[in-house]
Amino acid sequence: MIEPTEMEMRVAKALAEFQYGNPSAKPGQDHIEEARVAIRAMREPNYTMLKKAVRADATLNNANYSLVGADAISIWRSMVDAASPLREITATPFRLRPENEIPPRSFTLAKPE
Repeated sequence: MIEPTEMEMRVAKALAEFQYGNPSAKPGQDHIEEARVAIRAMREPNYTMLKKAVRADATLNNANYSLVGADAISIWRSMVDAASPLREITATPFRLRPENEIPPRSFTLAKPE
């Protein structure tokens, strides 16, 4: 068994509490696997998340837009990867995009069609 990260355990505990309706519920291995899948499903930020990140950065840096979309994507992916490192998941098969697929720095925020 692969030792879960702190964030995987937080999510697994929340899943167990929700499933059993008991705040003292202990998460099982299935909850940990489900937590990993749920965390990794968030690896790709959506348009709204990127827009908020750029706006927050502009506010913090006195309207100096230093954070571009590709930076926000890279930072977000790094945070999700730290919360749930890429490794084999035994309960649910799925595939993540490789790290080298980060858009170039010239990436601009364009609202999806």
